[in-house]
Amino acid sequence: MAKRYLSAAITLFVLVFLSKNIYEHWQDLAGIKLTLGGWGLLAIATLIILSAHCWAGYLWWQTLKFLQQNLPLREILPLYLKTNVAKYVPGNIWHYYGRISAITNQGGTMTVATISVLLEPLMMAAAALIIVLLNLPKDFWGLALLGLGITLGWLHPLALNYSLQSLQKLKQRFQQKNSQKLQQDSQQNLSPEIPLIKTYPTFLLLGEIGFLQLRFLGFCLVLGAIAPFPTEDLQTLFSAFSLAWVAGLVIPVPSGLGVFESVMLVLLESHLSSAIILTVVGLLRLVSIIAELIGAGLGSFPVPRRSKFRNH
Repeated sequence: MAKRYLSAAITLFVLVFLSKNIYEHWQDLAGIKLTLGGWGLLAIATLIILSAHCWAGYLWWQTLKFLQQNLPLREILPLYLKTNVAKYVPGNIWHYYGRISAITNQGGTMTVATISVLLEPLMMAAAALIIVLLNLPKDFWGLALLGLGITLGWLHPLALNYSLQSLQKLKQRFQQKNSQKLQQDSQQNLSPEIPLIKTYPTFLLLGEIGFLQLRFLGFCLVLGAIAPFPTEDLQTLFSAFSLAWVAGLVIPVPSGLGVFESVMLVLLESHLSSAIILTVVGLLRLVSIIAELIGAGLGSFPVPRRSKFRNH
């Protein structure tokens, strides 16, 4: 209940902040026109962002393999794309719920399915913080370095194994309470149905950096469609984009709606005019939604199944 009120309060604050800026700059916004070349750049940006979501789906498949849960990519990728649009539903959890349900319905374990969807935003946040650190002066590293250290610590095999164990024990207690049946010895360290992780997910972390690079390329194309691209500020733009992405990821608003835009407005006001920033982030949100809808449509085509999940 408290989280619901917090989310509503943040959403209201963000909407008021954006509305105020739009009201103050509406004349400048109305004066921005798109050329034929600009429309072409927006079309390319849509394809780039669509490819970013496909890459994210591939990384989720790799995450499941990392957790020793096997399913063909041809089944995982459509599932990822179809559930992606559910993140705009209030609550910001329904895309995760859809993925967990689909995996468990096909024979996968709920424990591993849950960890797989929790790992994605964690690795995205770590990737974004790495990009921020690489593009910020060392004087500003403090908070970002602390956040990155905590996030990378959570991705360590010891932490992941502990998380798997904890989830499994919670599941067993829940089953015991509801079915009154003895499950497994509470002294056992690991349940047979969950994997033992031995390596750090380095490839997955690097993959999420690639995902953010694709998303940033989409942002650059949208910006180029509106105004001359400031190549001398490329590092600043990338850092601001990544930091805004983290904020939109962790603040409890559906899909970070409005949070990303507000943070970009604050971070880039000394580099670009407010009218250009508002137009670019608004168009980027529209382009992203179109790309996600296309992805969901492509993922809705029926895929013949040959096998179920297998634990190794």
